[in-house]
Amino acid sequence: KLSLTPANLRCEYAVNPMGLDMARPRFSWISESTGRAQYQTAYHIKVASSLEKLQKGIGDKWDSGKVESNESVNIAYGGKTLKSGDKCYWQAQVWDRDDKKSLLPDTATFSMGLLNQSDWQGKWISMGNVVGDAGYTKGQLGNAIEFNGINETIRIEDYPKLRPANEVTISAWVKPGEKIND
Repeated sequence: KLSLTPANLRCEYAVNPMGLDMARPRFSWISESTGRAQYQTAYHIKVASSLEKLQKGIGDKWDSGKVESNESVNIAYGGKTLKSGDKCYWQAQVWDRDDKKSLLPDTATFSMGLLNQSDWQGKWISMGNVVGDAGYTKGQLGNAIEFNGINETIRIEDYPKLRPANEVTISAWVKPGEKIND
């Protein structure tokens, strides 16, 4: 009977993070035990460019091999150079004190953000891309777009280097305005 299972897979302390900006992300997990006095004696991390490759046991980005270690926090990536926009899939296996290998846990993911200055290409959002009555106001770093939060939108052009499937993250500073009564 297996006594250890890697759980709570994390990359840079987050579950399936997107937009990482470091060349060597770090992996962590918890080894859950069903037996008494069990502990991890080794680990094996695989990182793949596709879920299909990982499911076939292929770590085409990185395959750490079996590493004799009880460490399970901040294990630095040691594979092929990661590029801007890469989406990676990873798993960890562990061995217990009796040298029994765990089953594979669920697959975890991470994606890279823009890593090089040359990757940063963009356009200022102009009023031509704003729908509704939004206008410019003084912002913390220059002009900002002010919305009423009801019927205004911004259209953002596709950026192929990031290759988002159906997901886009937008950061915003929010400054509360007047309360709008229903």
